[in-house]
Amino acid sequence: MMEGSRSSSSKSCFTCQTRGRTEWCALTEEELKLLDKAKVSRDYLPGEVIFREADACQGIHCIESGLVGVRKMNANGQEILLRLGYPGDTLGYRSMLSGDDHNNSAEALEPSEVCFIDATTVRTLLTRNPTLGLRFLNHAATDFANLVSWIWLHAGGLVPDIPAQPETILIWKGEPQPREAPFTRLRLR
Repeated sequence: MMEGSRSSSSKSCFTCQTRGRTEWCALTEEELKLLDKAKVSRDYLPGEVIFREADACQGIHCIESGLVGVRKMNANGQEILLRLGYPGDTLGYRSMLSGDDHNNSAEALEPSEVCFIDATTVRTLLTRNPTLGLRFLNHAATDFANLVSWIWLHAGGLVPDIPAQPETILIWKGEPQPREAPFTRLRLR
């Protein structure tokens, strides 16, 4: 991955083609002015890094145009493509909202324009507009539901069909070996 970017001719948030499909559609005109003034728009070429895993999260990135690969480093040091980011997608919001470092990397896969909104501005907007916070909460819940579905789909028979049993919990055992169930049962009585 290459690092770097160029500032682009800053488009207005008022005329953004993707804003209506994002969390930002909840903003009032005054809040949109604040967002428009604070955001920085950059052009990225294919292979250029938008942010790296483990970097301090300084804010949120919104894809205006192009295609972005979201990647995570596995235990062997290989980058795994987690998903693709398209125009209208917001990147880095979970890390920013939780105050954590980035837990993945983002890289332009084709020429892309990405807007950056610093964490202070995002927090100000969240304080002023609770609906924006609810939209991010809904986004996080949807992402989590998609992740759970993906895990169940790709467990490859490792996750047993477990009937409900009172006083029984499942404990995640970590990385399972091939054909080993990733869970163990613990009886509470």
